[in-house]
This record gives sequence, C-alpha cells and structure tokens, in this order.
Amino acid sequence: MALLTINDGIVTLGSTLIDAVLISCNLSTSVRYDAATKDSRSSSVKRPIGFNDSEITIEFALLTDNIKSCYTRLSAINKLFKARENGVAKVYNINNRHLFARGVRSVFFDKITSSESNTDDTIKVVLTFTEHTQADHNLENKGAKLLSDMISTISAPLENVDMFSDINPNSGSTSGAV
Repeated sequence: MALLTINDGIVTLGSTLIDAVLISCNLSTSVRYDAATKDSRSSSVKRPIGFNDSEITIEFALLTDNIKSCYTRLSAINKLFKARENGVAKVYNINNRHLFARGVRSVFFDKITSSESNTDDTIKVVLTFTEHTQADHNLENKGAKLLSDMISTISAPLENVDMFSDINPNSGSTSGAV
C-alpha cells in the first residue's frame, strides 16, 4: 500500500512529491447521529450513535517559476487524484504524527478543489482525504453466522406436520384437492 507522508512541510503521495508550498493540514471528525423528526416539532431529536470517518484537508499554493507553471503543477496533482487501484480509489497508509495522534491510519483521496484569483499567478489547491476503515472481522463473522443460522432455520424440517395430514407419505399421492 502507498504512503501519504506529511513531514516538515513536504508532502508525498506514494512515491510522488507534491510540488507545492504547504499552507495547512487540517483534520476533522464529527459525531454520527440517529435523527428522528416529529410532526409537531420544527427540529429533530438526535441520538449520538458513533463517529463519522475523519476528513483530512491539505491546502497548498501552486506557484509559477522558471521551471513549471502553476497549471502544470495542478495537472500533475489532478493525475494523482484520478489514479486508481483495481478500479477504485487508492488507499494510502498515513505517515504523520498529527494524524497518528488522532487515530487515523489510512485514507483515500476523496476530493480536489482548486481556485485562482486575478491578483497573482498562484493557484490554491485543497486535497481532501477521507479516513479508510477496514471492515471489522468480528462484524463479518457475526454477519456470516447470522446468515448461516437463517439458512439452517429455513432448511430445517417442519415441526408441525399435522398441516400436511392429507398427504400419505408412503403412496406419494394426496387425498385432497391439488
């Protein structure tokens, strides 16, 4: 798995250096609610049920110099955003103490936003990453057990065979209407 590394103002995505000036790296997480509305109320009743996946935003300034324009740099970052692995967005392991302290271990590249103004030859880019959480093996095992329990219940012989009393098991014929 590739790494997202943010250290000392240098950001690499996989083996590619992001050729830009790092402005900020922000991490946000929010509470997930189960909300219900009542006809008599204008607001909803919220019950906290866990946490949403964290969102990491990294803001850069893309500059123009004698080597590359800000548009060339933007095009290179956009290619990283569109890179796929097995047809889906790449998952990156984290190499950053700030994100580690918040419990984020892996992310996928979720969104890219760019903007420019008419005052200079600079483009601001915000890269958004969303926390990637692996499926909990215990939950998968519980789901598989629930499915196997349902199948065994469906395929189990019926306990009340009186409802089939008009069928003679030895002759293979029925005494009632079909």
